Amino acid sequence: MSMKYKKELSYVCLGISITAMLLYFYLTIENYLNFSGIVMFSVLICSTLILGVCLQNRLYDTQKQTRNLRLMWTVLFSFYIFQMIYILFFASEFARDYVDLRSQSYPDALRMQWEYGTSLKPFATIHQMMAIFDMPYVDNRIAVMNLLGNFVAFMPFSFFLLLLTDWAKRPVKLLLRMAFIIIMVEILQFFTLSGTMDIDDFILNFSGVLLSYIILRFTPLYKSLSIFLKK
Repeated sequence: MSMKYKKELSYVCLGISITAMLLYFYLTIENYLNFSGIVMFSVLICSTLILGVCLQNRLYDTQKQTRNLRLMWTVLFSFYIFQMIYILFFASEFARDYVDLRSQSYPDALRMQWEYGTSLKPFATIHQMMAIFDMPYVDNRIAVMNLLGNFVAFMPFSFFLLLLTDWAKRPVKLLLRMAFIIIMVEILQFFTLSGTMDIDDFILNFSGVLLSYIILRFTPLYKSLSIFLKK
């Protein structure tokens, strides 16, 4: 493949990625996308962006390649954070808009949220979700989405932070900051009426972060992370 063709193809890939990202932002803000649509757009945006940057890097020296890759991962990290904010606080498919303040005041809705939508008993919700698998007439996908979704949701933080920052190499610092972020998400979901405040959500979210961090930081995979900042 000639250098000229690689350059042109890289611009096409980057153009597709940017266009898809802008369209994705519009569709999510207008609440037109379901979960399948989010996944499809994410795959398209990430794959074309990575391909475009990799093709571009064939034209530059090592220093420029590293800068390009760092910028690419920063953009992908920002895109991931945008998705998380949307899914956690705005996505109607995840019942983020289930409270209708036209029929009740905010203090009343908050009180109802505290009484019926808050669980501070560890593993209570997890046990309820696990019990669904023994119920033949209940859709198991509810439990899978709750348990698996909460477990993997924050895992990418370990990858991106280890890749892009130096302080993430210190386990205590990263885990404390991630615990703070997850707790703040739970509190914000409660006060914005966009989700339940559940200790089991924290347990699953933090367990996912902890597992992914251990795998990436304390196994041979850690030495391989530098590959993602090279050509």
